[in-house]
Amino acid sequence: MAKYYEVIGIITDCKRLNSSVNGNPKFILVIDGIVLNTKSDYSYNYNIDNLYKKGCEVVAKCYDTKCYSKIEDITEVKRG
Repeated sequence: MAKYYEVIGIITDCKRLNSSVNGNPKFILVIDGIVLNTKSDYSYNYNIDNLYKKGCEVVAKCYDTKCYSKIEDITEVKRG
């Protein structure tokens, strides 16, 4: 079972990868100095460009695999 952790910060770098087999976007992100990969065919990938361009603070629920740190879910931090 995967051990989840949270990364909170601003997306400082965003690189779009080749689309998944189903044509959905994938990304490599840098949040708070940590390199993270999005999962294939997840709906949150369609909001990544928006979060990056807004420069907003995000919280990413992540877990580590042998080769990558993967994002299970990512959302904008809402303040007050």
